[in-house]
Amino acid sequence: MIKPIVAVFLIMIGGAVRAEAQAAARTASELGTVARYGDRIWLLDIDGREVRGLFYKISGLDIEVSITRRGPLAWSESEIRRIRRRVDDSLRNGARNGLIVGGALGLIQGLYLRKTHIRGIVPLSIALHGGLCMSFGIGIDGLMARQEVIFERPGEPVPVDETRPPATPSSAPAKPSGFTLRF
Repeated sequence: MIKPIVAVFLIMIGGAVRAEAQAAARTASELGTVARYGDRIWLLDIDGREVRGLFYKISGLDIEVSITRRGPLAWSESEIRRIRRRVDDSLRNGARNGLIVGGALGLIQGLYLRKTHIRGIVPLSIALHGGLCMSFGIGIDGLMARQEVIFERPGEPVPVDETRPPATPSSAPAKPSGFTLRF
């Protein structure tokens, strides 16, 4: 009974699929296939000003972003250096990771409690701990968000934290890199 359970866990741990990131769009027409209406975006123009708003639409070579209640504002493709979009973390990997960790802990506890001679204690312990840790993993993943670059003008790449021209020193502290937890 224990060998099949251990085999299933080893398959789950070793069966991860390799994922690759998609390259950022280089033209307005490519951006139309990546961005969706209502996406929360950060637009950095060629002057170094960063504007936060909601993606509206692409008309010709103009990209329209709604930043006020008055309506959308348009930028020409040549006026934009970079557009970033907020992406929430998938709950699926948190559920999978929580199930793996909880199942392994449940297996260890079930094997220890097997000495109590309670029938079915090992599968019960695996299911209980797996479910609890899976819900905990989903909760943690629900709090995580990141930003991905969906449009970048051809030429030299833009540093991630650059929001002003290099000649103007920033008085604000540097933004930390990594992911964001939101409550």
